[in-house]
Amino acid sequence: MLIVLYGPDTWRSREKLSRLKAKYLAEVPHAAYNLVSLNAKTARPEEISQALATPALLARRRMVVIEYVAAIQHKKILGMLRTLVGKSKEGDIVILWDEALPEKTDPILKALTTTEYAQEFKLLTPQALDAWISAWCAERGLTISAPANTLLQELVGPDLWRMAGELEKLTAWVQADERRRGGTERTNAHVPVITPEAVVLLVPAAEAQEQLFPLLDALAARDTAKALIILHQHLDAGAEEIATVGLMMGLFRNLLQLTAYQQEHPDTSKEVMAKKLGLHPYVVQKLLPRLRLFSHEELCGSITRLVRTDMALKSIRVGSPRVFLDLFVS
Repeated sequence: MLIVLYGPDTWRSREKLSRLKAKYLAEVPHAAYNLVSLNAKTARPEEISQALATPALLARRRMVVIEYVAAIQHKKILGMLRTLVGKSKEGDIVILWDEALPEKTDPILKALTTTEYAQEFKLLTPQALDAWISAWCAERGLTISAPANTLLQELVGPDLWRMAGELEKLTAWVQADERRRGGTERTNAHVPVITPEAVVLLVPAAEAQEQLFPLLDALAARDTAKALIILHQHLDAGAEEIATVGLMMGLFRNLLQLTAYQQEHPDTSKEVMAKKLGLHPYVVQKLLPRLRLFSHEELCGSITRLVRTDMALKSIRVGSPRVFLDLFVS
């Protein structure tokens, strides 16, 4: 039986792999003697071929897990993997895992992704991420308000590794707050809630975004010297260049959205604007006074330049990455 797990959402693919291993260990006698995990980046070709060819010991089936399968270039091993396609479900279980199987990968590996038990883990869409966050909280006996869910997505994005870490932190804080308030007995009528205030307090990006509002003001005032000072203070405090570009891009995109919406609906309250645009009311409150500081052309131009800055940071590995942000501000 061949199972292929791949795609950029490695949190969900790793979770699926862990569940499959746990199920095998729980259901198969002497499973511990028959579970083999190999990293194709470091394992020798003969180790992989031996693992695939060795029969089960005191059990009806083995489980062989090969991670980073795209690194395999040995023709014999690729041929062995190809023969697994269409094999009986009752045979040994072979699980292939990778972050991605690029288009230029060997045709055999590409063919494996079309097998019956191949599953691609793409990054979650905003709607799917919203549901994932809510389900994560429900499994732990608490809930998250819709505004807090939206704000958390804005600040963290689709990286489930970081999202899970932030949710663990928020959960611990909310539960500790419940205990401090004397809410030791939970009932259906009272479930701990993650609020926007908790997200702003505990998620680092929330604080980082707050620090960038003065940078917006300096850019709008064409005060390059002040803008550079604020930027350098932000980076010296430990912020990463790529993350800073992402936060700035989000602020300019939100400004562009708010500008367009306000032009079409000039008498709309900030609460309605936040709901219609899927933004947190706090973010709308902070950005509304700044709408008059930038023209539509300036906002579009800033977003375009930030996209180029992001591409430069991710593709050029020489020199100081801070230079690219200095160029944007200047």
